[in-house]
Amino acid sequence: MTTRLDKVNTIIGTTELTIQVRNQETVNTIAKEIHESPELANRITTIDILTDEGDDKGEEEQEKKILGTSAVEKQKDELVSSQTNEHTEAEKKDTKHLPSAEERLIARKAAQEEGARLATRLCEPLIQILHSTTNLKHFHWRASYCAGTSFTRPHSFWAALFSHSLSLQTLQLDYFEREVDQLPLPQTTFPKLQTLKLNAVSAHGDDGTAIDALLASCPSLVYLDFAWPRCDLDGCQIQNIFWGYGFPLLTRVSLSGWNFAPKSLHAFLERHATVETFSDGIDYYEGDSGSEPRSLDKHVLPNLRALNKSSGPLTKVQAYFNEDAKRPIRHLALHVGFHARSVLTDLSKLPRVKAELEILELHGNVTDWRELEPDSSDEDGEDEGDDKESYQHPAPMPQVLRACLAGFEKLQELGLGLESGLITHRRKDGKFGHPDAATAEDLKYLLSHIPQTIPVRALRIWDGRAETLPQDFLDDLPPVPDYLEYFDWEGEERAVLRLERKEGKVRAVVHRDYRGKKAEAEILTKMKKDWSGRRVLDFY
Repeated sequence: MTTRLDKVNTIIGTTELTIQVRNQETVNTIAKEIHESPELANRITTIDILTDEGDDKGEEEQEKKILGTSAVEKQKDELVSSQTNEHTEAEKKDTKHLPSAEERLIARKAAQEEGARLATRLCEPLIQILHSTTNLKHFHWRASYCAGTSFTRPHSFWAALFSHSLSLQTLQLDYFEREVDQLPLPQTTFPKLQTLKLNAVSAHGDDGTAIDALLASCPSLVYLDFAWPRCDLDGCQIQNIFWGYGFPLLTRVSLSGWNFAPKSLHAFLERHATVETFSDGIDYYEGDSGSEPRSLDKHVLPNLRALNKSSGPLTKVQAYFNEDAKRPIRHLALHVGFHARSVLTDLSKLPRVKAELEILELHGNVTDWRELEPDSSDEDGEDEGDDKESYQHPAPMPQVLRACLAGFEKLQELGLGLESGLITHRRKDGKFGHPDAATAEDLKYLLSHIPQTIPVRALRIWDGRAETLPQDFLDDLPPVPDYLEYFDWEGEERAVLRLERKEGKVRAVVHRDYRGKKAEAEILTKMKKDWSGRRVLDFY
């Protein structure tokens, strides 16, 4: 692990204290301070650890160290050479130096052992802190990058963490590569645990028995967030997760991964009629009995109020709005994909959606919402005949959105994702890169496609790369919907703006600024609820 001088560990708070760990190499300083002050240790209620990408070397980097960088690079060079078919005799001779499958297996095992040794060393002061504290309520260990990172935490760490099972209320764990296979079974229950977030997306083929046992040991869960691999291959899926648990108090669920046990998962959802917020990130193949979910019976999730559909065929979202089920869904989030246009059109025809939906979020890329530009390949390429002439670009999303929104009677908040940093494409200069970040021009174009008379009170736009909107634009906005009161622009910085109408002009003034520390803490607290916590208006 590389020590980063810009990362510091801190203890914050007054009565109840939080330890923020951002540099694991220097945790021993705080561990010593806590060990020497029982009064301080007794006030520690939260431990928040963040492992950033680059803190730990990935397995490939560790394999390079063991195999030798040249061998790995030669393997990559050989792949490129085989694709171009321009081998020289010298390059052909170099192939004998490529690592064999057995050598790579040995290197991978060595990388895992090195990762385990690193984890053991870095966990020692954390274990000391866990042994010193007596009133731990919240524990978070987040990692921005888990896949390909060997960092197997020792059993002594898990024993120290689970010793707080009687007091823990929140537990968030990101698991590293092949770590799930090595987890010990929790020999305890967690009677007060209300929030459990488990990220096991790196557990390809791992034995999930310990995770299954952990899930079965939390009788008081209110919020469950569980992610596992999306791989469709049997040997690549997490093993021994049975969905046999019951949580009488469960109201919020987020599930993401391949549907390896559709009948058991359906039974799990069927048992939890108390769920009000559901993030459906379940992947499957249509027509595949081994992964396709069972039909959503009308008595499943009868109290559902907020739905986020992010994976699987988007067309299936209509099943949630079955007229016989009468689910009281008021908040819908969809991830714009291939079928988004037809899905939006179909949804706008459903009486229950038109009459009851209050919040609609559409997550997409900035190019989904811009005017379609002629493909440069169309101009430079040769005539491809009838196939090219018969091809028709799909209708622009803003046009589809305008037609869809016209039928919504109670829609009060609209959120549009214009992320520019999640995709790459060929730019006008011929180079590949991210599209330009969202700008005031994008906002102006979108506003022109929102019906003026729908009852939308708040509009939220987000793109993590977008800059703050120009002040002259905010001082004189283009035409906006008649009912619009608030505008939320979430870019590099976030601010909720309030619209003021005067003398025929509309301007936006700051209603809530999230750049300050106090406001940042406020939004972080709000986001702890679930994915729906970023909304502007409060309907719940």
